[in-house]
Amino acid sequence: MLTNLKSISEDEMLLDWGMAEAKTRCAELLGTTLADRIVDGEIPSNDDRLAIIRAIINRRAPLLQFFLRKPVRWCKADFPLHELSQAHLIRYFESVDPFKKLKTVGELAGMVSDYKIKGFDPKKVRGHPILVAPYLDGPWCLIEGTTRSCEYLRRNMEPLDGRNTIPVIVGIYPKVTEWLQWR
Repeated sequence: MLTNLKSISEDEMLLDWGMAEAKTRCAELLGTTLADRIVDGEIPSNDDRLAIIRAIINRRAPLLQFFLRKPVRWCKADFPLHELSQAHLIRYFESVDPFKKLKTVGELAGMVSDYKIKGFDPKKVRGHPILVAPYLDGPWCLIEGTTRSCEYLRRNMEPLDGRNTIPVIVGIYPKVTEWLQWR
């Protein structure tokens, strides 16, 4: 069950996702200086925020288009680790060996060594895993933060403050099962 649910805007979700990918998928669109400032923990200016949001929309359009400008209820929340292990992977994983038969984040965390972060430290993580569901009680599908989520599960961590939850962003939209990446 989700706890500490707090509504956020679509732009806040996009900013969070963009900051998580500032040094990876968004780096060339953001430029080295802005990407480095984000990694160093600098709070972005309003112009920087717009650039980050534009960059993540540009880089993640296939995943994001379905959700933009729809009545999705975006929230920050604490998500139980045992439920995270049962969250479905996006359809992308069906097309890539050795992931074809894997359906959940827990299966991926338990089997595949490619989804590891050397020196993983939850206190240094930028951005939050993002999950979507048709209802607050699920079923859940992880759309962002697969590697981090696998690390939390693989280490069976009780992140940050000893709770058995991790901070995430969730999107609730009753028609989410119409999304092409849903599974």
